[in-house]
Amino acid sequence: PGTYTLTVTGPNGCVATDAVVVDENKTNPTVSVEGGVLTCTKTEITLTAVASSGVTYVWSGHPSVNGLTTSSVVVDTIGAYIVTVKNTINGCTASDTATVTQDITKPTVNLNTIKLTCESPSQTLTATTTNAGATPTYTWTVPSGVASPGNVASFAVTKAGAYSVVVTNSVNGCSVN
Repeated sequence: PGTYTLTVTGPNGCVATDAVVVDENKTNPTVSVEGGVLTCTKTEITLTAVASSGVTYVWSGHPSVNGLTTSSVVVDTIGAYIVTVKNTINGCTASDTATVTQDITKPTVNLNTIKLTCESPSQTLTATTTNAGATPTYTWTVPSGVASPGNVASFAVTKAGAYSVVVTNSVNGCSVN
């Protein structure tokens, strides 16, 4: 960039001068995109690129998005998703990558075995869990005539029958029975 001057001298000694100013526009656009985590309850993620104005978009990195030209794409598979933006005025480009991971680890649950007797007509039934997130949910199925204990890991049982529980991981929504 700069000012360029041309001076021409003719055979008669006359001089003519002209100047031109050359500008430069090599400013790269900006772009950012965040990834995410697929879970048992979140099976799709929308990736949205945030970019400077006056750009076009091209996605790559995964067959499901290769060649798409929108600012947002919906994905349902783990991997690296790359968005490249191109400034429509100067042709400069910038890229960013969103990484999509997956957490579909199901919790485990074990119920203790209890036996109601004349000496022990009430026993505590307990669901022991692992990988259940910070606050798992418990959905119990109890025999007819027994009130549901609600969202608890253990409760007192006074009636014989089949009891089962579904435990749901509070972080990823995955369940186990």
